[in-house]
Amino acid sequence: NASTKWGFFPSASIGYHISKEPFWDSVEDLISLNYFKIRASYGTLGNQNVPNYPYLPIIGINTNSRWIEGNVRPNYAINPDLISSTLTWESVKTFNIGFDAGLFDNRLNVTFDWFNRKTTDMYGPAESLPSVLGTSPSQENNAEMETKGFEFIASWNDNITSDLNYGIEIILGDHKSTILKYRNPDKYLRNWYEGAVVGEIWGYE
Repeated sequence: NASTKWGFFPSASIGYHISKEPFWDSVEDLISLNYFKIRASYGTLGNQNVPNYPYLPIIGINTNSRWIEGNVRPNYAINPDLISSTLTWESVKTFNIGFDAGLFDNRLNVTFDWFNRKTTDMYGPAESLPSVLGTSPSQENNAEMETKGFEFIASWNDNITSDLNYGIEIILGDHKSTILKYRNPDKYLRNWYEGAVVGEIWGYE
């Protein structure tokens, strides 16, 4: 479908370099904060981490049929899966805020980011169809997932002598992905379901 083959994925970002303002000299003298910048961004991307050619009905080819014809088990073809006429891109929308800071003559540098990423039009299973159909139902753009997380980086760089310097860096980060929408009315644990956390582990306690 030509109307769903192409996608429009805009993005925008903004930053404010506060430490360039005239009033920042007094702040720098007070807390040795030489550099400080806040920033925010919002954008959409088309998810490419999906199977190849999901919009094409592909005839599967197998070998060694279960039935013998003559003296051999021939190769055979199977019915292609159904394809949704409205199948389109998965969209990943991300909102990010953060800051960059340099302290003590920029020997200590700190970067922090917090993000909220929402994947819409995710591929999910269609409504079940009778087995007499002879093939599998199509996937549809009917699922959603949300990921929230942060990343913190702190680095210290200094000189011991004019010829000897050192650096230390610490990186911390975490994120959590939650399924907001997915067709699984019986909530089978082998599939995603609404409220599921990606990567969760089920077991007996």
